[in-house]
Amino acid sequence: MACMPGLRGQRRSRAGGFLLFLAAGLLAGPVGAEEIPAEFRGVWAPRCTDSAAPRLVLAAGGIETTADGRSYRFDGVDISRTWMGGVRASGPGIWFLVSRKPGQPFAFVAAAAQGAKGTIVLEESNPADARELKSLFGVAFRRCPAEAAAIQPGSAQTPGNQPGYLGLWARQKAWCADDDSRIRFTLRGTEEIESACDFDRIEGGNGRWSVRQTCHVEGTRTRSRMEISVDGDRMTLVFPDRKGSRTRLMRCR
Repeated sequence: MACMPGLRGQRRSRAGGFLLFLAAGLLAGPVGAEEIPAEFRGVWAPRCTDSAAPRLVLAAGGIETTADGRSYRFDGVDISRTWMGGVRASGPGIWFLVSRKPGQPFAFVAAAAQGAKGTIVLEESNPADARELKSLFGVAFRRCPAEAAAIQPGSAQTPGNQPGYLGLWARQKAWCADDDSRIRFTLRGTEEIESACDFDRIEGGNGRWSVRQTCHVEGTRTRSRMEISVDGDRMTLVFPDRKGSRTRLMRCR
């Protein structure tokens, strides 16, 4: 079962100085990137264990932010490794130039000057296109460990209370012995033979979760929604974008 039906295929004065940097960097030719490097993907927050703290969720195809209890999605990301004057950076610094959609003006810059092991700081780029994110500019976001990454604003999930979907699952109990037929659910996605999904955002708890995910199947990337329900050793997946199609799984032990 190379791809389960329904899970994969269905499935930076401050502003002025930073704008100067942007102009120099853009003239030097930032490298357009379809995907954010894997080492940066995941959940970032000023205080990971505080469910009320803002979040950055970096996925392969974009960045989602939460500010004042609301979520905002940005699907246009270019990458620059240059500094003022276009001098090639010699360290791990990387700057994500982020827009709402590919080709649109950059709404903000996510600066990771120390690479994936440091912090990410949001800086204003186009004031007209990021008013709602004003409270986030200058805030240092740190990568959240797996157990804290599961905490989303409004979520019932808490550290030490692992979600019931974690583990190995299959459509039939007999398929659990076959590596090619099992699906692994982690805190931040799913893994299956020849395919994988990143949970861009997950909300819920107490046996029911709502997921927005980006899936990669044999070189093709798709985005979808998925509803997860777990009752003991049984799981039901519902795909609203696929006319509510359902997939039922059993836990492998």
